[in-house]
Amino acid sequence: MNRTWLVHGGVVGLLLGALLSGCGSDAEPGSAPPPTASTASRAAGVRLDLKAATGTPVVRFTGRVNDGTPLSVDLASLNALPAQDLTVFEPFVKKSMTFTGVRFADLLDAAHATGTSVTIHALDDYEATLTSSVLRTQGALLATGVDGKAIGLDAGGPVRLVFPASSTTGKDTDLWVWSIDKITVE
Repeated sequence: MNRTWLVHGGVVGLLLGALLSGCGSDAEPGSAPPPTASTASRAAGVRLDLKAATGTPVVRFTGRVNDGTPLSVDLASLNALPAQDLTVFEPFVKKSMTFTGVRFADLLDAAHATGTSVTIHALDDYEATLTSSVLRTQGALLATGVDGKAIGLDAGGPVRLVFPASSTTGKDTDLWVWSIDKITVE
């Protein structure tokens, strides 16, 4: 089943893969995201660049990104961006876990995204649309690892969306998008 949710400002809705359909609970407090080196880089005018895949592509960027040219990236490309660890209570396995990945704000900057609407598509055709401002301001993380390991496909990988406990968006566990394969910016 395809599910599409539109999110404006603080009103939130998003996707959850078929693997976790019907699961859910309220997230317990976790740590807020620490400042990243990329924040200082952006303030200093340093431009982040997302490199095209040289290995197996995991996410394809389309729409108003990369000067209008679609861009497929691999895990190495994502892991080359400034990384951040985020320890949160994972609502589906019901324990604290440490995710590693790139802040969504940095990801949008590195993809040179110019649109205000971001549609995130999962391998099971589940998709959701959020505003870029929600993704930038709510501390969203595109995770490529958990507890020091890559995220397996059977665990919602290889990339997934997570939020810090301080995020109002992340309170809705349906927004913890798993197995992301495409991000479209309009």
